[in-house]
Amino acid sequence: YRAIATNLTDENQVALGTVVVVENIGVEADEKTQHAEFVSSVAHELKTPMSGIKAYIEMLIDGDCEPEEADELYGFINDQIDRLTRLVNSMLNLARIESGVVEIKRHDHELNDILKTAADVISPTAIEKDIKFTAELSDMYLPVFVDKDMLGQAIINLLSNAVKYTPNGREVRLRSRMEDTTAVIEVRDTGLGIPENSLPHIFDRFYRVPENNRSAAGTGLGLALVHFIVTNVHNGSISVQSQVDEGTCFTVTIPLGHKEQKRKKQLAPPANA
Repeated sequence: YRAIATNLTDENQVALGTVVVVENIGVEADEKTQHAEFVSSVAHELKTPMSGIKAYIEMLIDGDCEPEEADELYGFINDQIDRLTRLVNSMLNLARIESGVVEIKRHDHELNDILKTAADVISPTAIEKDIKFTAELSDMYLPVFVDKDMLGQAIINLLSNAVKYTPNGREVRLRSRMEDTTAVIEVRDTGLGIPENSLPHIFDRFYRVPENNRSAAGTGLGLALVHFIVTNVHNGSISVQSQVDEGTCFTVTIPLGHKEQKRKKQLAPPANA
C-alpha cells in the first residue's frame, strides 16, 4: 500500500486536519506483472514459427536443395504461416471479447438447440477420424440466458479439442442435464488425457500440454477463450478431470432461467387497467 497525506487549512491558514489517501499499489503491480508476462508469452509464441520460416527461406536462397526438398520446405513454410495466422486470429478474438469490443448479445435460448448446432459442426471432423461421436442431450427443456454465438463457439472449441486429441477409432461424447438451478454440459473423450501437473494451467493463455504438443497443433488460447466466455460472460463455471491414456472430461455449468420473459411480465399492465 502507499499512503499520501495532505494537510488541510482554512482561508486564514489555520490547520483543520489531515487527509490520508491510501492506495493499493499491489493491484497495479500485479497488473503490470501480468501485462509483462503476456507480452513475453506473445513474443515467444510469435518467435518460434518466425524462426522456422526464416531458416527454411535461407535454405531455399542458398539453392542447395533438390526440387523434392524444396517442395517440402515450401510445405513447412506454409504450415508455419498457417500457425501464425491461427495464433493472431485467436489473440484478436480473445482481446476483442475481453475488452468489450465485441458486443455481448444475451437472449433467452434453449440450451440443447445450441448444443445440437455445435455437434453438427464437429460431426464431419469426427467421422473423418473414425471417432464415434454421440450427443446425449437431456429430454428436459433447459432455458438459459446466453449469447448464443459465444457459448456455441465455446462448446465447439471443447468438442474440437476432444476430437483433435482423441486417437482414431475411439469415442467423444457431448451430454447435457439439469442439476438444481444450473444446466450442466459435459464434453468427454477417450483420448490422450492430461497429466496431473498440467491441469492447474490448462486455462492459462498460451499453455499447451507438453506431452500432447506433437500429436496436434494449437495456439494455447482456445481454452482461455472458453474459460472467459463461460465464467465472465455467462457467470458459469468450468472444470476438468483427466487421466493420461484414458481421456478427459470438461464440465460446464450455466445458470438456468429465462430473463426476458420476467422482464415482459414486470412491464405488463395490470389485468384491470
